[in-house]
Amino acid sequence: MRLFLLICFGLFVNVRVLSQTTDNTIKDIMVYVNKVDSLCSLKTLTTTDKLIPTISEGTIENKKRGLKGGFSNETITNPNMDTIYLIKHSDNLDKYLIETYYFKNDKLVFSKIELQDEENEKKILFLRQDYYKDDKSVSTTFDKKESKKKYKWRTDFDPRTNGYFYYKEFKASSGVDA
Repeated sequence: MRLFLLICFGLFVNVRVLSQTTDNTIKDIMVYVNKVDSLCSLKTLTTTDKLIPTISEGTIENKKRGLKGGFSNETITNPNMDTIYLIKHSDNLDKYLIETYYFKNDKLVFSKIELQDEENEKKILFLRQDYYKDDKSVSTTFDKKESKKKYKWRTDFDPRTNGYFYYKEFKASSGVDA
């Protein structure tokens, strides 16, 4: 009986410690994300040379669905462009999709995928947030508000894969090895 109680107590303590560790990891990630966001404000970027914004834009087409639209990639780096802090990819095929990726020490730490109504940007149809530690997902939150099956093709992808795709694409285009 004592052994059973010790095992139960041990499991309870381990689960509780794991939960607190995950909560602390998420809090640490959000502190970092908020710091990057505050440093990336337009006012800050025009008065300091510590962060460099890079923007590329173009047109895209989805022939299968007969859609045309535009995209933009915004990247925030250090002056040498060898440290990426933030990548934001957005496009307007059918609805407005915003993918935001935060990196720390060349590793993805947070991603946010948002699908908005084009007529009303405040109307969020889909929201997904992923938290990463040591390249592994520690938590994912979904808010599918008004997401319908017809928009699933816009949000049904792996954010980690996309984040690293944009990361490598930027590194290759800037001449910095990924």
